[in-house]
Amino acid sequence: PLSIPLTRANAHAGSEHGYRAGTRHCSCAHYTHAMRTDPRRRNQPAGDSTRRGISRAGRDRRGRGLRAPLLPQTVPAHTSRSDDFDRNALEAFADIAPRLKAGGATLGATDLVVMPTFNSLLLVLLLGTPLLAMGSIAGEAHSGRLALWLASPLSASRIIVGKVLGLWLGLLPLVASASVTLAALGIGVALDPARLALAVAAMLIVSLWLAAVTVWLSSLFDRPAAALTASYAVLLFLWLLDTFSGDATSWRTWALLPHVQPMLRGLLRAQDLTYFAATALTALLLTMRGLDRRRGRA
Repeated sequence: PLSIPLTRANAHAGSEHGYRAGTRHCSCAHYTHAMRTDPRRRNQPAGDSTRRGISRAGRDRRGRGLRAPLLPQTVPAHTSRSDDFDRNALEAFADIAPRLKAGGATLGATDLVVMPTFNSLLLVLLLGTPLLAMGSIAGEAHSGRLALWLASPLSASRIIVGKVLGLWLGLLPLVASASVTLAALGIGVALDPARLALAVAAMLIVSLWLAAVTVWLSSLFDRPAAALTASYAVLLFLWLLDTFSGDATSWRTWALLPHVQPMLRGLLRAQDLTYFAATALTALLLTMRGLDRRRGRA
């Protein structure tokens, strides 16, 4: 074998040769990995990336196209769904803006934020109150605890009033949280305090009315599921009654929304208060009579 004397120059040359060979090996491995993973480089001849290079300054980090848009903003393909929604909303408001200005109508945060929130709260109360009230009388009868109430010296009026007030107190945190949140909005936005107070009072009246009606419906059955079904059926009927009946029919008087919406708009009418007071008292009297009948049979 040919022996080469190991000198400092030969050692330096050998190390430099090994560094260059290792660099070329790493470059080839990196290029091979890039050729396997990047579909754009599979048909590219070897060495092209070294000679020419692939400029990715104008592309994003995933290689999905240029950073800047190629299409004008007026082209439909460039706009997104949110852009289409904003444009349609502006066009719709542009159509009604002259009529609002001619009629002197002013839409503020009270109309755009507060009133829709109370409408949503009304729907939540209609859906949640029957769930809480289905066990007030029907649940007691189904479990057998109602016999203990009937054997007590308490009158039927005290029992029913206690049930209704207890259910109403359970609904108050929901009304209070929404009212406090909307009142805090008035710190940075101009609100109508009179309309806000009347809307809060309307929610309190409606929640008390719902408690009285659902407790009465619960007293008609011995099973909570039947009471829940009846409560939803009656409330849905009152909710949609004004939709099915015309403005001049007598059935519209019993509908719920025509008596709630005026108070949410800032109008307090005697007929609305009479509607809630009369129906709630009638429900309480019917519940007391039904409980007296149960006590007589017991």
